[in-house]
Amino acid sequence: NYKTKEARQMATFEVRVIGRGAVSADMNFTITIRNNSNQILTADRLTLCDNGYFSESSHPVPAIPAYGVQTVSVTAPVCGKKYISDVKETIIIKYKSKTQSSSFWFGIYTDSLQKWCISSPLNILLIGAPGSTKSSLTNAFLTCTNNNWDFVTKAAVGGAERHCTTALARFKLEPFNINIWDMWGINPITVSFDTLDNIIAGVFPSNWNMEYTYNQFAQQLEEKKSSRDERKIHSVIYVMTQSTLDRADSRDYLKACFERLKDLNPLVVLSCLDEVSPSIRSNPAADDETITQARNKA
Repeated sequence: NYKTKEARQMATFEVRVIGRGAVSADMNFTITIRNNSNQILTADRLTLCDNGYFSESSHPVPAIPAYGVQTVSVTAPVCGKKYISDVKETIIIKYKSKTQSSSFWFGIYTDSLQKWCISSPLNILLIGAPGSTKSSLTNAFLTCTNNNWDFVTKAAVGGAERHCTTALARFKLEPFNINIWDMWGINPITVSFDTLDNIIAGVFPSNWNMEYTYNQFAQQLEEKKSSRDERKIHSVIYVMTQSTLDRADSRDYLKACFERLKDLNPLVVLSCLDEVSPSIRSNPAADDETITQARNKA
């Protein structure tokens, strides 16, 4: 449960979200009304106002004695089919002719993910060509699992065809016991197959720079051999852009890397398709020829 408080002269509202839910599903709340006055608050109705995501609904509230407390269970119905971009961070409450908003944690929409937690750390590697938005995807993961509505930008972004990420970086997704490993963009110059094998095996620690070689630090790496299992990669997210798919030279190298990783059953993510077809931004779930063509190429 997640709660917020908004104080008023007459009454204090405490809003709790009951459990978690999915985007576009009705949400259940309990709203506790505390009478801060020495007068009875007569029976009335509490209204959850239309905020563009939840539609308006009305709920009866019994009389509340002086300095008393009354809890109301309410269901906030969603206004038709909604997407993650439609989600609001607040609900609007009207009671006794006064209107207030109460915010709640974005994480209430991660019902399925929150229930899935493992005992041993899971290491997921993001891999792809320079500028394929691996770091942006890392920040998206961190933002969606953050305890508030702030955008998280721990991973540096904006490298485009250059390397914005120049070292192996580990980011923890709390509380799921998952580590996201972000690395520099791969090409035949920056990542040899031996380097890739060592990253997968957990040989290189966090902050391993793209300019380092195994022979430079062979002794230190051997000393850390006992902790390799903590860094061993269990799963791979392979990020590809439309431009990468259109270039034969990069395709051949990425296919060779993919072949080397196939035992990990990589998940392929196609990024930046909205740059080719801007209509994707307004409705990512729609059937779009650009998505179909890119999927077929991938």
